[in-house]
Amino acid sequence: DSITGMDKLRVQRISVASADQRAGRAGRLAPGVAYRLWSETSHQSRDAFTRPQIVDSDLTPLALELSLWGVPDGGGLTWLDAPPERAMREGRAQLLELGATHRDGTVTEFGRQI
Repeated sequence: DSITGMDKLRVQRISVASADQRAGRAGRLAPGVAYRLWSETSHQSRDAFTRPQIVDSDLTPLALELSLWGVPDGGGLTWLDAPPERAMREGRAQLLELGATHRDGTVTEFGRQI
């Protein structure tokens, strides 16, 4: 923690896929065992996969990058997890409001400096 200058262990619920990945690391370099400190019921109630980070992120920087590439809406790109359309609209709107892009999605000189 940069504020306190101390390490901390944050306890949080993880997906089954994350738990399986971490268990795989237990024996990578030498024999090892992974202990899951939760019940089978708790395990079965966990999400299968972690929610993609793009779903919860501010996509304004991505919207600017896409505009620089000449594809302001991201059309024609193949995504592992497509960005949420609402978040992309909000990102494009913020760029327009800041004067970083024109209405057609092209980047202004100010946008290039950002």
